Amino acid sequence: MIEIWEPPDSPCLTKLLQIIEDRYGFKPWPHAVFDVSQSDKYFGVQRLRTFSKKEIDDAEYLCYSPLGSVGHAAFREEGLFERDQYIVQNFKKLKKPVDIGLLQPFHGIAVTTGMKELWEEQNLIGLDLSKEVIGSLGNLWGFGSSIILPRSLTRLVNGQGRDVDPDVWKVTTIHGGTEEHLFDDGCRPYILRYKREEITRLEPFDVAGIYEFTGNHKHGAYRGSIVSQRFSQVLKELGVKRSYYVPVALE
Repeated sequence: MIEIWEPPDSPCLTKLLQIIEDRYGFKPWPHAVFDVSQSDKYFGVQRLRTFSKKEIDDAEYLCYSPLGSVGHAAFREEGLFERDQYIVQNFKKLKKPVDIGLLQPFHGIAVTTGMKELWEEQNLIGLDLSKEVIGSLGNLWGFGSSIILPRSLTRLVNGQGRDVDPDVWKVTTIHGGTEEHLFDDGCRPYILRYKREEITRLEPFDVAGIYEFTGNHKHGAYRGSIVSQRFSQVLKELGVKRSYYVPVALE
C-alpha cells in the first residue's frame, strides 16, 4: 500500500499515476469497490478526506458514527430488515463497557440501557430508542429516528460503480451478493448532500436516519444517521467520547 498526500488536481499526483501506467501498465480503479477480476489492469484507490475542527463545528448537520463496539450483529432476516430491527449473537457485556457503539462488523448503532435513559431526558428531536436489540437480554437498544430524510444527492452505486435505486436490491457479479455504497467521486469519507429546501421542511430535528440502506447484502445493511450540533453538544456533556463526524452539505 502507498500513501500519497496530494490534492486530486496535483501535478505531482498526475505525473506519478502516469509513471505507474507507463512502467507497469496499471491504472487507478475508478469505482467505489475494487473488482479483483480486473487486478491485471487496475489498482484500487481510496481518496481520503480530513476535516478541521472548524469545519465540523460550522456544519449545520453532521453524519455521525461512534468508534467503539457494543456487540456482534447477527444477520437479520427479511422481516427484521423491513422493520429495521437489530439483532446480536452470543451477547456478552463488555469488560470495558461502551455506552454507544457499532454492532460489528456492520454499521448499525446501539446504546446501553443506561445511555438510553440519559438521552431520553435530553428531549433530542427525532431520536428513537424504542427498539430493543434482539438477543441483548434487555441491555441494548437500536439507535434510530422517527425522521427519515429524502434521498441524498450523493450517488448510490453497486460494486461495479453503477447507479442503483435505493429501493431495489440487486445481485452483483463481484461477490455474489447485493451491494450498495454511497459514492462521492471515490472519496472517503463520503459527504452526504441534500437540497436545502427538502431538509428545511423537516426541521427542527436532532437525529434523522438517511433514506438509503448501505451494505454488502440485505442481511447486513443499515441506515446512516444525521445529527445536529445540539446532539454533538449533548454527547460532550454526557462524557461520550470517540465520536466520528462528517459535515453534511446543503445545496
